[in-house]
Amino acid sequence: MIIGTLALLFIVPVLFIFFQYLQEKIHPMQFERSKDWTIQAEIEEL
Repeated sequence: MIIGTLALLFIVPVLFIFFQYLQEKIHPMQFERSKDWTIQAEIEEL
């Protein structure tokens, strides 16, 4: 039982990171242009 717990403790985060990476490669995040100049300034800083 401890082996299963430890395996899931390490496997689940690795799978999460892997699938997040795949999702970014397939469909990158896109920011919409905002009319608010303060939000636009913050986005440009990124």
